[in-house]
Amino acid sequence: MHAGQTVLPGGMMDKVDGQDPVTDSEMQTKRFLCLSLPIMTSTSYALKSHLFQHTLLVISAITLLTHPNPQLFIEQTLKPSPNEVSRIFSHLLRAVLDSRQYLGKDMERLAERGS
Repeated sequence: MHAGQTVLPGGMMDKVDGQDPVTDSEMQTKRFLCLSLPIMTSTSYALKSHLFQHTLLVISAITLLTHPNPQLFIEQTLKPSPNEVSRIFSHLLRAVLDSRQYLGKDMERLAERGS
């Protein structure tokens, strides 16, 4: 990861902990966003794993944070860890899954065009 990149919380799973990928993902997210334990979380889900070059296995996990006002939750609760994160933003999940529907719309970009 380099400065200016848009990334999702994650990292190498610590084999010493003996945790599963979903639990490890939750721990990483709480560290990056300075969350206290637990904050309105529901069940987490592991998505299909992907094997990349150099035998790097990536397992994406999604945890649903429930709050009656998600934007207020983001603004008042999530604080960037100063050594890890410069800014927190929200983005529609459906736009991430199918960006074609949202091209040209007035939405915050995940990254600068061409970066």
